[in-house]
Amino acid sequence: MTFFENIKEATIQGNSDKTIELARQGIAAEIDANEIIQSGLITAMAEVGERFKQGLIFVPEMLIAARAMQGALKVVKPYLKGEEVKGLASIVIGTVKGD
Repeated sequence: MTFFENIKEATIQGNSDKTIELARQGIAAEIDANEIIQSGLITAMAEVGERFKQGLIFVPEMLIAARAMQGALKVVKPYLKGEEVKGLASIVIGTVKGD
């Protein structure tokens, strides 16, 4: 598997330690930070969103994947070379009180 497939899969699985380590390896290998975000982390979260939409995963799995992504972002953001990170969309998550 390629670097981007590996970081995507680790993020989808919610494996924070592996996702963070892969982000560090990507930076060490001089992979563009924006490319790590766009081709690895954002594609992973798009897949997570699609799985949620299909009813294959639920909110806890989404949150675990999001935490893995956030950990990798902390590693990658300092290397963005002054580029502005653009979000693709806003996501709102809510639950019914007492649920």
